[in-house]
Amino acid sequence: MAASAVVALLAGGFEGRSRPQAQQLTNFEPPNLKELFLQGRCFLDPDQGTSFFALETCFPDKRPVAILWGDSHAAHHYNGLKHELGAAGYSLGMFTASACTPIIGRVVDGRPHCKDINDFVLSLIKSRKPDIVIIAALWKPFVMDGLEKTLGLLAQNDISIVVLGNTPIFQESVPSYLSRLADKDIKVSDRSAAEAAMQALLQTKKVGNVRYISLQGVTCPAGRCAIADKSGRPYYFDEGHLTQDGSRWIAGKIVSDILATRPRS
Repeated sequence: MAASAVVALLAGGFEGRSRPQAQQLTNFEPPNLKELFLQGRCFLDPDQGTSFFALETCFPDKRPVAILWGDSHAAHHYNGLKHELGAAGYSLGMFTASACTPIIGRVVDGRPHCKDINDFVLSLIKSRKPDIVIIAALWKPFVMDGLEKTLGLLAQNDISIVVLGNTPIFQESVPSYLSRLADKDIKVSDRSAAEAAMQALLQTKKVGNVRYISLQGVTCPAGRCAIADKSGRPYYFDEGHLTQDGSRWIAGKIVSDILATRPRS
């Protein structure tokens, strides 16, 4: 990775206290993605097509309902948002697939079902009309034209649309970094170009009834990325995917913004 592609974070990165003791992470185990992401049912593997979606789980009948759509960087928000939105009376469904950015018409190498999956999700959203659609992914600047087109198609319906910005991508696994108590700061990929492109499209240009929620200030306030909670539990289980603790941490900070997209009755 080129030096210009990463930026060093300030030392620390823990909410409310100094670096935890190494033994607090020696027993860390990666999460079960069948539970955390609903892998194989609402988060599809590369070889799975639309027939594998468990519709009764991925699109709950109980209203009001929100639907989360995207790739693994959408799926890692599911646990936290289900908890927070559930407390507000919402059901949460999810249609996500590995490395499948929620862009209509986009073909992805190594993901033969991605285009069909996105077409299927858009059709389902149009026919069943959830109250809120939450779109998230590992956003890159070159997908902005496709995102604008996709949001335009969604905006034709009476649906509140939320786009979540990028969460950090670190240069190494966060649990590995924490367990070895490195004397150097962890590094994170520079996502500023994607953030600028998202803001230009969704905050300056505006597209329909769409609210953009940047996660940069949530995850890395003042350039300092939090990577664990006060007791040292990691917020990420690899270089960039949220643990249950991380998912709930972020969801608790953004749920009010998501709900604000709905008009008051």
